[in-house]
Amino acid sequence: QVVGSPVLLLNGRIDISPPNAPENRYHAGTVVTLIPQPDLGFQFAGWDGACVGIGSCSILINQNWDGLTASFKNASLPDWATSTVSVSSELVKSDGDTVIATIFTQDNASPAVTTVNFSLTNPANATEVKQGSTCGSSVSGDVTNRCWNAVFSIPANSNTANQVYKIAASSPSMSNSPEKSLTVEGTTYSLSINGPVVTTNTLSLSGGTLVLSQAPNGMGNKFLAGSQVIITPTPDEGFQFLGWTGDCSGTSSCVVIMSENRSITGMFSSQ
Repeated sequence: QVVGSPVLLLNGRIDISPPNAPENRYHAGTVVTLIPQPDLGFQFAGWDGACVGIGSCSILINQNWDGLTASFKNASLPDWATSTVSVSSELVKSDGDTVIATIFTQDNASPAVTTVNFSLTNPANATEVKQGSTCGSSVSGDVTNRCWNAVFSIPANSNTANQVYKIAASSPSMSNSPEKSLTVEGTTYSLSINGPVVTTNTLSLSGGTLVLSQAPNGMGNKFLAGSQVIITPTPDEGFQFLGWTGDCSGTSSCVVIMSENRSITGMFSSQ
């Protein structure tokens, strides 16, 4: 026999649907749903008796029910152990870009995540904080999955070396702060051979092939400052390599240090 709706318990209550019938009894065949509602700072610990689990319980009234108990416990803050911060790009070009940071929370209804902050820490340890915006949600059983994101503008890197930034997510309702690193590449330069900017480590020409010791190692088909590129000419049968003009000279392999944009021309001719 259930008296009153809701049923008030220590650290929470049980809502009943439908509410009690007259004289606190239900007609046989009635389906009654019991919904646990924890107080602030507590969570539902579970049922003992005719119900199991930690969610709502529906019972069919076909006999007198007794021995059903419900209990609540202190709520421990959920964490993001299974969630990580993701960024729209982990490698940012040297002249800067816009990066979107995203995290998905997975938590029960108490405590609910209502605020997420993202912080961007630059190489000088200066931090910019932005409040996250919601980007969708879904419910699976007792778990609510929420998407949060924030947009940051990453400035250009005028240094030769790469720079590393850190983006972290935090919330008063979560116990930890996942973080993600992103790299802003240092100064880069382009290498043009016989006109076009090279995009691979092999260039086929009329009468032969030019082989580079490495393909562009920066973004946008550029080389990181200080990269050493060795260009080796290989004539086709019946051809010879005439030599270089521009930032290379001679008739053997050319060694280029990428300290600026480079332009080279190599020519083959029939023997």
